Amino acid sequence: MRSRSIFKTVIFSLLPTVLLLVVIEGVLSLFGIGQPFIREPRFWSGAMKLMQPDKYTGYRMKPKYSDGPVQLNSIGLRDDELNQKADIRILSMGDSCAFGWLIDDVRQTYAKRLQQSLNEGINKAGFSTQVNVVNAGIPSFTAYQGLELYLNYLEPLARWDFMLVSFGWNENPDVELDLEFSMRNVPVENRIVRSLRDNVARRLHLYNAMESLWYRHLVKSVADPYLRAQVQYEKHYTQLVRSARQNGTRVVIMAVIIPPDAQHALAKRMRVFNDITRGIAEREGALWLDLNKEFVNLSRSIRWFDDFHYDDKGHETVARSLNAILLQPCLEKSSANMHVRSKP
Repeated sequence: MRSRSIFKTVIFSLLPTVLLLVVIEGVLSLFGIGQPFIREPRFWSGAMKLMQPDKYTGYRMKPKYSDGPVQLNSIGLRDDELNQKADIRILSMGDSCAFGWLIDDVRQTYAKRLQQSLNEGINKAGFSTQVNVVNAGIPSFTAYQGLELYLNYLEPLARWDFMLVSFGWNENPDVELDLEFSMRNVPVENRIVRSLRDNVARRLHLYNAMESLWYRHLVKSVADPYLRAQVQYEKHYTQLVRSARQNGTRVVIMAVIIPPDAQHALAKRMRVFNDITRGIAEREGALWLDLNKEFVNLSRSIRWFDDFHYDDKGHETVARSLNAILLQPCLEKSSANMHVRSKP
């Protein structure tokens, strides 16, 4: 009897609150306040013909798209189909630099050069192990979009042994980066929680009204939106690295490579961002690769197409440095695999 009495007391205590919320919801609906958040994201891409709308990333590349030297596979990446027979899988994530912007032959991008050099090194050591390096670089992508791409499309695709990651050039509010969209659509790894937010909570006018007020306050509360973008960059980058490592993936964080002697505002910001990602690598136990000094030393032989993209000699330099880091771990894994297979 006592428990029933307590239950009734709780119900009657909550009833006024529930009725108040219902009334508020009705009033907001009547006046059209707190409409569901269904606006097109303002993520920009200079390669729009490559892109299609995507509910997670805003935009991503079209599966099976073909235009001259650019050939995309069935999941919209500039690569062949995933090699199901590969013993070691490496995921290369990033923006147009990883994609190989203005590099006509995909085999000259650092992802494919790395795949070739690792396979050659492993075969030379007497192992039959196959390495597949998947180029998941997408033009104009931010760290936020890279995280969403990984959580929703790439993480379920395969068991990744290594991840190479480099983002930075596109963290520009209201240019490449839709800051409000990325803040309102926080990447959530738990799909049940995400579904409740997107399909239940966002059907309520009260939730949408409160969410809109909160995020607009956050965006406008900082005089310089780049500072807010910087905070978001570190947050999303950290989550990407942490998620990969929790899945047993070893991560190599690559510094943004800046043209030697570049002094424009964006180059200065990238130097700050490189300090941020170096800190992430130290905190999260990832490997750190900064090739800016190497590019300075090779400045006479590496050509830059613009302020962001380097030529095939630059991609060769990146691949060579990555090979120096990854060959030994790949050999160790090849040896371990051989011992496992040889057991009776």
